[in-house]
Amino acid sequence: MRIFRIDPKTCPTPGTVPPDSWDLTPTILSGCPLIPDFAVEADRLRKSAAFLGEISVLDIVDFFDFASRRSVTAMGPGEAIFPGISYLVPFLSKPNLFRLLKAALHGDSRYLDGFAPMDSLGKRMKAQPRGFVTHWLAGNIPSLGMISLVQGVLTKNANVVKLPRRNGLFLPEFFARIADIDLPLEGGRTISGKTIAASVAFVYCEPKDYDSQRALSLESDVRLVWGGAEAVNSVLGLPKKPGAEDILFGPRSSLAAIGREALSSGAVEKLAEKLAFDASAFDQHGCNSPHTVFVERGAAVTPHDFARVLAGAMEKTLKRIPKEQAGAAEAYAVAAVRAEYSVAGEVFASPGTEWTVVYSEEKGLARPCGSRVVFIRPVDAIKEVIEWLSPEIQTVGLALDEPRRIEFALAAARQGISRITPIGTMSRYDYPWDGIFPMERFIRWVSLE
Repeated sequence: MRIFRIDPKTCPTPGTVPPDSWDLTPTILSGCPLIPDFAVEADRLRKSAAFLGEISVLDIVDFFDFASRRSVTAMGPGEAIFPGISYLVPFLSKPNLFRLLKAALHGDSRYLDGFAPMDSLGKRMKAQPRGFVTHWLAGNIPSLGMISLVQGVLTKNANVVKLPRRNGLFLPEFFARIADIDLPLEGGRTISGKTIAASVAFVYCEPKDYDSQRALSLESDVRLVWGGAEAVNSVLGLPKKPGAEDILFGPRSSLAAIGREALSSGAVEKLAEKLAFDASAFDQHGCNSPHTVFVERGAAVTPHDFARVLAGAMEKTLKRIPKEQAGAAEAYAVAAVRAEYSVAGEVFASPGTEWTVVYSEEKGLARPCGSRVVFIRPVDAIKEVIEWLSPEIQTVGLALDEPRRIEFALAAARQGISRITPIGTMSRYDYPWDGIFPMERFIRWVSLE
């Protein structure tokens, strides 16, 4: 069993990470200590998390709001920019965390601090932490881990984050910064970042190291998995405690649907810019990234016209959101798509592999390529899109006016879609996620009559 403790203060490059290397390289792992007995480590985390029970959840919210902003403003001009930092600061803001707590806790965050009345039941209730939450992370979008981790801390659980190799240093580095911050509170009190940090451990073990993965699983009261089918199935195949909760954020893709009413000549450029942003954020690595875009015929701007306008918007967006250089396999996949559709359709593309817009008359969903490749497909009526929806689709970006928007959304919900949002907001990591409020699953309810 080889479970590494990942702490920026003990890594070979303490406190700084080169901007082009957030990965857990063999050199970094060789300098990280092994956890000799994970059961002992789990007990330590549980005892540390018990201190969170003495802190008001509203104070924890204040701490994350203050510390996230402080950690960013304190960064020097030569320091590496955290991937996804533009998302994390608003996510950790006080208004957003209050919104999450209110949604998950029947409108009253006091249930996390003690027994409080629940008038609808005529009794007092408390939201008790489940105990020990393990987060298995994917490397495609490192900021995702903070989404579930912060909710685990807010619900006062002990948390272990099993990091991926790719981008595996992001969360430990970011969390180390906010953990070194103390927040003075009213009445002379202080909430210490070290107290928060003591209830969290960042670890790494090889995916095929069954003994290490088994040790993580057997300590978990909640197993939360971000990742593809292989990662999800691997965790599901591990033994677990009786009654342990599984939360799975597995592989999905997303699409957009544009009605004829959204294609007036005066509005189409703005709509294309919004779609280009959604398709460029995180280079389509996220499950909320659009790949196929269905465009309804019958407007002054045809689906083919829209593809041309979108191409211009993709180039403009490239200047706002620079793209990572494509690897060999990714570049080959893009070249293969371009070659295929130069015959079967029409291709609008950058000189390199930065972005691609493919127009074709094909029906149904295109096979996602990623790397900012967007497929435009015309439909005679937007309701045709419904037959291609399934639970494997995470988000539908929609440009329709009422009442067609409501009609489409009701039909999409019956097909298993859990998120329908305006084009331009698809790339947000919203709440609920995949139809789940994670905080609801991180607690158990205790009643007092």
